Amino acid sequence: MRRPLWLLTCLSALGVTLTGCTLFSDPNTLTPTTADIAQWRNQAGLTVSPRDLTRPEPMALVRFKGLQATNKSQACQVPVPVGVAEKSVKVYWDGECAKGWATGLGRALVLGPDTHLEAITIFEPEHPNAARVAVIRDVKRQETFRGTVSPDRLVGEKETLVEANGDAFRDFTLRLNEGNVLYEATRSTMTPTEVTTHVVDGRVEVHHEHDADGQGADDVTDLYWYGPNSRLTENVPFRVTRHGREKTYVRQNGTVRPVTMPPEVNFWAPMDRLLAEASVPLNEAQTARDAAKRLEADYLSQLARQDRAVPKGLDRQTFLGILDYAKTFEAKEALTQMKLRKEREEALLRMAKLRALRAEEAAQRAWENRAWFYRSPFTRCYQTSNGLFCTPW
Repeated sequence: MRRPLWLLTCLSALGVTLTGCTLFSDPNTLTPTTADIAQWRNQAGLTVSPRDLTRPEPMALVRFKGLQATNKSQACQVPVPVGVAEKSVKVYWDGECAKGWATGLGRALVLGPDTHLEAITIFEPEHPNAARVAVIRDVKRQETFRGTVSPDRLVGEKETLVEANGDAFRDFTLRLNEGNVLYEATRSTMTPTEVTTHVVDGRVEVHHEHDADGQGADDVTDLYWYGPNSRLTENVPFRVTRHGREKTYVRQNGTVRPVTMPPEVNFWAPMDRLLAEASVPLNEAQTARDAAKRLEADYLSQLARQDRAVPKGLDRQTFLGILDYAKTFEAKEALTQMKLRKEREEALLRMAKLRALRAEEAAQRAWENRAWFYRSPFTRCYQTSNGLFCTPW
């Protein structure tokens, strides 16, 4: 779905505008009672701290099953996710084999009637379920994961190629998933908005949107809220930071109202702590992604030099298709980016014209509100530092 240019238009979903519209539909500030704050905390899921949750044993994110590589005459099991291995698929491996398992750097292709998965990785023959750096691509869904994979832990970044409404763009999700905890940060080439979430036991504890659609730091907007629902959910306060100023709002009976929290209530302290906590695993996800990118570049350079033979039984086009993956998409994406740049430039121009108009109106009002020293039916005068200044009436 196409995303709006947040900072260059009215934030209509909130009833907000940043360029001359009314800020919120109800200008009356709400001062919450103790009961209001307790209700908000309960609604946002803050009655139990994530630190106090009884964490279950880490759940299995994926289990692997060995499938014999179709193109190998000797025993050569390739670890494949159990859900995929149970389908009618064939596995091809272009690397070496040892002790009955795929080993070393290579690419596994898993092909079936509705399946086309490819994984660039380094296998250890005696540890098929060991954590490993990998680039895993679902060609049919146009999704690529780059990071570290193990049965109980997934850390890295997922890239999705999206074509919708004539546009082509990429969505990225940094992720660390372990046990009942999930950290995510999403971004898209369609919008400069970055979203960070911290999920514990299936609940969204923290949601942070960072929008830098303008041309400088003054055009950055940050929105924060707690709980599993939208910031527009009834009785879930959200925080807006812009131009270095921070404000809290809440939606009640369909109306978004500004909130003045009592000074003794630090409603946002748990959020700030959780966001700080989230930065550590998300940095780890970036590190894992970058390691996978280096592995991918190493493998693709070998493939481009024709250092790897086409596996027996696999056609050359399918095997080498990875070199041209996304080439057609990238041409469409370039057109989309060109259109987005034009839209943003036009929006910035509209903002500049609006600001100039508002400045002109303010100057006119200031002129009309001057303390006139003398008026007549034909002339009006006022005192300046340079003497009396008169102008036709």
